[in-house]
Amino acid sequence: MRTGLLQLVVDRLDKDEFDVQKEAAWVLANVMHGYQSDPTLHAANRVRTLVQLGCIGPMVNMLDKNNPATQKLVLDALANLLSAGEELGKAKGENEFTKAFDEAEGVDKLEGLQQHKNADIYDKVRAVPPPPPQS
Repeated sequence: MRTGLLQLVVDRLDKDEFDVQKEAAWVLANVMHGYQSDPTLHAANRVRTLVQLGCIGPMVNMLDKNNPATQKLVLDALANLLSAGEELGKAKGENEFTKAFDEAEGVDKLEGLQQHKNADIYDKVRAVPPPPPQS
């Protein structure tokens, strides 16, 4: 069932003021956390829906915010997103979301956060599965 609600949340994450973006990030992160809690194809397809709605770019952009709590939330969400992409891409032997993550400069942002002064953020960055290089 598609009501358009998730598209509104992705749009708010992309275009609204920080306080609204933060709340939108929580909504999307909770959906993505569902894959960690229940790593099934069904849960991975929920993440796929968010990707199809354009969530990767706005989620990656949230890593630029100088707010450690939000950065940790988004890093956890992106780790779940990339794990779900692995599950969905098993038949093809590739992660479905790698290309979109790379195009959103996700790898660059992760590399930049490896130098973060907050040890928790550094640990979260290391927990994000590195997407394989694109051929």
